Amino acid sequence: KWVVAGIVEDSEAYKLGVRMNDQILKINNILVGQIDLNKFVDKLKANDVLNLRIKRDGEEKEIIFKLNVFLKT
Repeated sequence: KWVVAGIVEDSEAYKLGVRMNDQILKINNILVGQIDLNKFVDKLKANDVLNLRIKRDGEEKEIIFKLNVFLKT
C-alpha cells in the first residue's frame, strides 16, 4: 500500500489535489503492487509527467501533473 507521506504545498501535485495520506492505487496506469518502489523513485526526475490514481475517503480520483518539485530522501 502506497500512501502520500509528504507533499510540498507549492507543487503542481498539491495544487491539483494530491494530499497527505492519499492512497496511491496506480501510477501511469500501473498498479503500485507491480512497481518496485526503490527502482521507481531512483528513476524519477524533475519534469516527469505522472498520472496518479488516488483514493481518499473511499473516493477515487485521477490526477495528472508534472513533477516540478521532487525531493529524494
